Amino acid sequence: MIELDRFALFPTLSRSGRGRCVLLLLGMLSSCAHVAPECATHGGTPWLELSSEHFVVRTNLAPEEARGATVQLERARASVLAALPSALTAPPLEVVVFTSPAQLHDLSGDPLLDGALTHDWKGPLLLTAHAASFLDVTQLRLMLHQLAHHFSAGALKRWPRWFEEGLAIYLETLVIDPEAKTAVRGRANQERLDEVMRWGILPVQSLWAWDVEPEQLTGLEQHRAASAWFWVHFLFNEHRPALERFMRSLAEGDEPKAAWATAFGDLAPQAMAEAAAAYIARQQTRSQQMDLGQLNTTLTEKPLPDAQVHALLARVAAVTFAWPRARTEARAAMALDPKDARAMEQGVVVQETVEARIAAARVLTTELPAEASGWLLLALALPPGDPERGVALERAVELEPLSGHALSELATFRCAEGRCSESLELVEKAVRLAPGDSRVHAAAAVVSMKAGQCGRAAVSQQRALEVLPHRASAALRAQLRTRLGEYLKCGR
Repeated sequence: MIELDRFALFPTLSRSGRGRCVLLLLGMLSSCAHVAPECATHGGTPWLELSSEHFVVRTNLAPEEARGATVQLERARASVLAALPSALTAPPLEVVVFTSPAQLHDLSGDPLLDGALTHDWKGPLLLTAHAASFLDVTQLRLMLHQLAHHFSAGALKRWPRWFEEGLAIYLETLVIDPEAKTAVRGRANQERLDEVMRWGILPVQSLWAWDVEPEQLTGLEQHRAASAWFWVHFLFNEHRPALERFMRSLAEGDEPKAAWATAFGDLAPQAMAEAAAAYIARQQTRSQQMDLGQLNTTLTEKPLPDAQVHALLARVAAVTFAWPRARTEARAAMALDPKDARAMEQGVVVQETVEARIAAARVLTTELPAEASGWLLLALALPPGDPERGVALERAVELEPLSGHALSELATFRCAEGRCSESLELVEKAVRLAPGDSRVHAAAAVVSMKAGQCGRAAVSQQRALEVLPHRASAALRAQLRTRLGEYLKCGR
């Protein structure tokens, strides 16, 4: 069903305004209670682990709220996927849901980190929170934004950065009706609309530069993001058949600029600019109601042991680079249960020297030889050419065949031994399982290059750059680009 809708739907907090409100909330909370997440043994609330068809959720929410949050994630997934041309089968997404954003702030040491989609040695991890009062809408939109990033990586084999970011912002404003089992997409993002009205709309042609010239100035990044949102919104409403052709081409792995030229080649830049101006002037858009159908909302739940609570907190602190806190939480986990697998994992991760990591990983593999994590951590700590590394990776993949990171590492190791042809199949599987992990695509590029497939290596390296998190360092981005240049030269 198509509905007409005005642009100005509801007020939203700007980033700077949101930051001030978050700091205000932190001040209010810190004046009356300690916000640090904690286990039940140490005076916190009990934690639960809930598993649904597509998510594993660990949370300190009350049981009924925890169930509601897990079901909401399933509905959000269905709503996001309805906008995408396809979706690859992948392991369930791990999610940590805190009782408030303040708990994530406390753990990460970042007062503006309300949520994030991260990747570590175990795979993707979504960090979010149940928010109170005026932050409810912001928190929900942030979760939808991160889920859009995650599922887009599985549905689209290639993308230009401007389109992927614009699509994630577009899907932030999904409105889900659990009673009617419907969702509405296409409502205006008032914050982004305000930005394009204030700064103007960057033409699509200039947004392609975002792929090769990340902008370090926050204001210009916001301008690009707002313009990207506008063009996705405009194309969904005004040129949906062409947009769907473009997205299908990206899903098939076509080069983004070539896919764009095929889908929108008859739209001259001047004509697009005039149509965009008219679109803004009308201040009207069409939102689309989608039937989510009958979702599988079957849940299993179990208490999360307190040692695993602290191991989880250590993992969150580590992925947000709060290493002193990660070590504190890992020590707390080991003190509660030194034989718990999750506690021992984090005991390896937080070690400050390679020698200490190897020693701790050996203890884990000896004490719990059936735990894939110990073998992967041991392999990651050992030198690249060490024969023991190959044995450890073989064991890790045998015990956990759905680990994209372990598969890509094993492929790289075998290829270094001269077994590159058989490694290609391994990296293909790794990419299917971990399509949003830049490391996996970079490993696929290395294997393809050594197997003599320069063109394939270049495409994999381009994809590694496309899915590289926006917060990644300039040095890492430059390193990936240098390697891409080598692959492109090889293919000539």
